[in-house]
Amino acid sequence: MKKSLLIAFILVSALSAYIGMEVQRRKMVVVPSGAPTRPSGGTEGMGNPGGVGKQNQTGTTGGAPSEPNRTDGGSGTGKTTGVRDSSAIGSGKTSGSGDVPPSGSPVQTSPVRRGAVSVEVVPIQIGTIRDVGNFSGTLEARSQFVLSTKIAGRLKSIFVDAGDEVRKGQVVALLEEEDYKYPYEQAVADLEATRANLEDAQGALETSKREYERAKSLFESKIISAAELDSYLNQYRKAEATVKVVQAQVKQREAALAIAKDRLDSTRIVATWESEEPTRVIGERFANPGTLLRANDPICSVLDISSLVGIVNVTELGYTKIRPGQRATIRVEILPGREFPGTVDRVTPYLNPSTRQATVRITVPNRSRELKPGMFIQVEVEFARRQQVQILPEACIVTREDRLGVFLVNPQEGKVKFIPVQAGIREGGKVEILSPSLIGSVVITGQHLLQDGSSVQVAGRGKP
Repeated sequence: MKKSLLIAFILVSALSAYIGMEVQRRKMVVVPSGAPTRPSGGTEGMGNPGGVGKQNQTGTTGGAPSEPNRTDGGSGTGKTTGVRDSSAIGSGKTSGSGDVPPSGSPVQTSPVRRGAVSVEVVPIQIGTIRDVGNFSGTLEARSQFVLSTKIAGRLKSIFVDAGDEVRKGQVVALLEEEDYKYPYEQAVADLEATRANLEDAQGALETSKREYERAKSLFESKIISAAELDSYLNQYRKAEATVKVVQAQVKQREAALAIAKDRLDSTRIVATWESEEPTRVIGERFANPGTLLRANDPICSVLDISSLVGIVNVTELGYTKIRPGQRATIRVEILPGREFPGTVDRVTPYLNPSTRQATVRITVPNRSRELKPGMFIQVEVEFARRQQVQILPEACIVTREDRLGVFLVNPQEGKVKFIPVQAGIREGGKVEILSPSLIGSVVITGQHLLQDGSSVQVAGRGKP
């Protein structure tokens, strides 16, 4: 029983010694480079019998020690001196090239100073900036109409097709004219006969007029009676009425002839328009020779594409800025790199209640006819242009305490100052600075880490 207790006591003592040594090892601290490493305090000698201290490692060459250090150890009361690593197991103190705080004291470290923020800067530019609006829309022909027949008939021939150029006054199609040629000739004959009747009636009127004048002379000479004079007067008036009737018949025949001629002429389909451009193009053909057409059936469409119209819809924001006469730039995806000038022509005086948008018409000259109706376009309208103003990239603008501003760099002090600014026109990633007047460079990269007065290190310059 006593032997078992003794063995347990020895095991507990050994475990306690091991734990103590491990605790002391973990209390070691790391000192700056170039200085020796020391324990943080004295250690009671428990690892060696009799409390004998642990000496520094020494070696002999020819009977002399290789190190000048010497360790005096005893029963736990000696002191150890030297500058190299030495551990004394006991209650002694260790002295060397520096003081070491006692065991259990916190390690004193010097405060770390925050470094300057690395930033990129750009200079304030003076230049021109524009206020522009970007819209999308569709091109349409400035003028478009459909040629159709005024009369019914069979299409005899057609001389144009889609894409053909047509001149003003050119005949583009013919109808069979037999059904209208004969009525025209009949109207001509009727008019000639009626005009002959008119000549006869006018001759009879002249005769009646002379007889009536002669009868008046005879009546004054009392050769004929008043009844005979009245008879001559009635004949004269009857001749006058006959002439008037025949004259009306002539006008009727002339109208009939005009109608017949118009119907005959309508068998020739002619392209004509009021504007001054001499040529246009055929957009589409709707009928082929041999087709029996009714009145007003379409034959082909005629387009004026020498100048096109861009139709775009603008929202309320753009509607307040856009005005007739403003310059516009038109781009088409299928013609990359090409730009076409235009001018705002018409702005509707109301917004569509369902879309809250207004329709804008933009005139686009197209003398080369590269642009075609129906193309999808991107339109840039210039609302305003400012010259000789302060310009910065939009990335320079930051918000601090609900204020827009920039960080202006002071190169002498290596610090930045937050300057509140008033922004103006924005275009293509650039912004106009209305106020204040700035001189120098502002931060464009790294400003999210800055506050007013922060130290900075300029790492480079961005593009202005």
